Amino acid sequence: IDRQEIEPPGEVWDTDGTFVAVSSADDLDEIEGVTTVGANWRSVAGASGYDYRLLTDDGVVITDWATVWDGEFVRDDLSLQIGRRYVVAVRAFGTVGGEPATSAEVLSDGFVVVDRTPPTLTVSAAPSPFWPDGSGPHVQTTVSVLMADRVGLVRYSARAFASSGAPVRAFGATAVGGLSHAGSFVWDGRDDGGDVLSPGGYRIAVTAVDLSGWEAVADATVQVCNAAGDDTGLCQAVEHDGGDGS
Repeated sequence: IDRQEIEPPGEVWDTDGTFVAVSSADDLDEIEGVTTVGANWRSVAGASGYDYRLLTDDGVVITDWATVWDGEFVRDDLSLQIGRRYVVAVRAFGTVGGEPATSAEVLSDGFVVVDRTPPTLTVSAAPSPFWPDGSGPHVQTTVSVLMADRVGLVRYSARAFASSGAPVRAFGATAVGGLSHAGSFVWDGRDDGGDVLSPGGYRIAVTAVDLSGWEAVADATVQVCNAAGDDTGLCQAVEHDGGDGS
């Protein structure tokens, strides 16, 4: 008598975890992102659940067998390598003739992890205006940065430019890691030589870089003032009370 077995899934379709594939036409050959992968397949008659695992295309196991009860999974706890190819293995299990049974495993056709998108980046600065010479209510401004990337951030750097476009202050590079970062730094309105800058508008440009070398640039504009004020109306001259000398 031939032994009864559970059939394996017919096909396993790779996804990025944001949708459910309904045919091989939806299968992804490239996935952008290093943390999240999904896959799904059609249900197998007689199966009570499924085991899956993730491997490199040369057989290195990335995740041990894990169980799901329907024909799909999403993993968002991974640390994959850009440019590497991965496959998903799936096997069905259930009971046949009162005995536990497991199907042969089926592999997806695989996907490569890619990075085609620069980081997202926003920059803001407050307060503005500010008075580096100490004559007004604020002597410095705080520049806030918020950035994110699907494969991983490496660093960001910043420079301040005069309205003419001439660079006046370099803030250097700050190393960051992970998929998102929120940070800030302070500018005292001085140039690279330590001198207080003339009143006017200044642009602070920030550049964020990810693991693949993609760059994003964003900026914020601030107004530098001093005691004399200016002709824009943004900086008011500071009036000093001479007093009666007592």
